[in-house]
Amino acid sequence: MTSAGVLTTLVVFTTGADGYNPSAGLVQGNDGNFYGTTSYGGNLSLTLTGGYGLGTVFKMPPAGGLTTLVSFSGANGSYTVSGLVQGSDGNFYGTTAGGGTGGSATGGGGTVFRMTPSGALTTLVSFNGANGNSPQAPLVQGSDGNFYGTTEYGGANGRGTVFQVTPAGVLTTLVSF
Repeated sequence: MTSAGVLTTLVVFTTGADGYNPSAGLVQGNDGNFYGTTSYGGNLSLTLTGGYGLGTVFKMPPAGGLTTLVSFSGANGSYTVSGLVQGSDGNFYGTTAGGGTGGSATGGGGTVFRMTPSGALTTLVSFNGANGNSPQAPLVQGSDGNFYGTTEYGGANGRGTVFQVTPAGVLTTLVSF
């Protein structure tokens, strides 16, 4: 929005293939582009429920336009409801609320992932209930270089966890609620 109050729409999600329902904020990368996630959309042939797709990660330059970098498949995660954080190594880190190797596309416990600015995705953690289930909030990178986050469910008591994950994907559960 300009100082005169003129609003400019930079992207309109028009097809499910682009992704839709961006529910988290954007993060501006070191390259000046904005990066974000959608809860649904992407490759619509991968959905299990009604053609919604399993979510995306996208890039947008400041002038607008959209490039879909990742289309979640279930095995690498599904339903991204939280935003991304750019790590000190220049890669982006995030979570998915479902999917991963801990279950089906809609029934898995979620993931922690690393993505390069060009969109190469690596799943670092697949939650399986015992180690947590359904992360909903963005990660935070600590001064020690590790990432910290929470899961809504799972852990030793089924009530959620606080966890630490290294950039290489070593998970430590710090608290089980």
